[in-house]
Amino acid sequence: MSCTLNVARHSRLDGAGGWDPRGVRSEGGRLLRAPVIFELMKILAQLDRLCWKHAAPFCVGLALALISPVAAAVHVSPHGLGQVLPYPYYTVRSTSGGSYNTLFIVTNTAADTKVIRVRFRESRNGRGVADVNVFLTPFDSWTGAVIPRDTGPVFLTIDGSCTDPHLGSGPGILVFSNAQYSGANQDGEDSSLDRATEGYIEVFEMGVVTDSTVLAALVPNRVNQFGVQPDCAQVEGALLDNSSVIAPPTGGLMGSAYIINVLDGTLYPYDATALDDFTRISLWVSPTAIAKPSLEDVNPKTSDVVDATGYRHSTWDPTKGARPADPVSAVLMQNEILNYFVLDQATRSGTDWIVTMPTKP
Repeated sequence: MSCTLNVARHSRLDGAGGWDPRGVRSEGGRLLRAPVIFELMKILAQLDRLCWKHAAPFCVGLALALISPVAAAVHVSPHGLGQVLPYPYYTVRSTSGGSYNTLFIVTNTAADTKVIRVRFRESRNGRGVADVNVFLTPFDSWTGAVIPRDTGPVFLTIDGSCTDPHLGSGPGILVFSNAQYSGANQDGEDSSLDRATEGYIEVFEMGVVTDSTVLAALVPNRVNQFGVQPDCAQVEGALLDNSSVIAPPTGGLMGSAYIINVLDGTLYPYDATALDDFTRISLWVSPTAIAKPSLEDVNPKTSDVVDATGYRHSTWDPTKGARPADPVSAVLMQNEILNYFVLDQATRSGTDWIVTMPTKP
């Protein structure tokens, strides 16, 4: 069983061009100074300071007011807050005007410290191309952007939140790889990094950090030339593999993305889908683990759906033929897709529909 996650509309993609990490774009032998992407990344990176710290009491009160009664199974959160966030689309493909970039933000709206896994999957068969563990302190956000390079897409971040492995600074770089669909892992499709220029993003809350050493290192009370920073070196490589140092996820994650083409003057924003009550146990894995956690790790194997006929609670038993990810498919699936399209020769308009199926086998 596969499911429809979301539908996003964007203009037709073609042409060439790309962004140099220093903000200089090369096209047709011309160099165009264009630091706009980094300026937008700086704005996103400051959301924690401008909103969550100053407005924390209000944000907490609002979150508590909106939280539904505790559900017994995975469900799509009506408030956009959850334990798992599928982002339906990212792209760094090009038009004749320039390349698209995808700005990314995930926020911890809860009063506890979380460790999350952020994973990028390519568009053909959903193979992982990059992932990283990120530590989010209370009311913290992690931001960055997927941009194109001659060697393939990369994720850049100037955010101060700790990651494992460490991505560097000024900016931090997460390089996309084709290792999961090339060589011994080849799946019969194109094995080049062109597949990684578009795809979707997954964010999993793996648990709430209770280890006192890690919590102390994450406290942003150390000041250097970059401002207030946590001690990320003490966090990297921390083993959070038992209940004494990590507790089950509590939810409260929210996220958004912005697909932007500066030279075309286009911006396509969207919110991530939020899945709540995904798991009752910790999902922590080391940064070197491949493809874990995944949507197959939903626990227990139950789903809650509200439709036109009422409330549906379902149990999915893998011993009786159910697939491990079927509870997630159940809450995301639709029996039809309704959307608009424009085809107009005078304005050279075109419409692409993006349909993401994150539980496709």
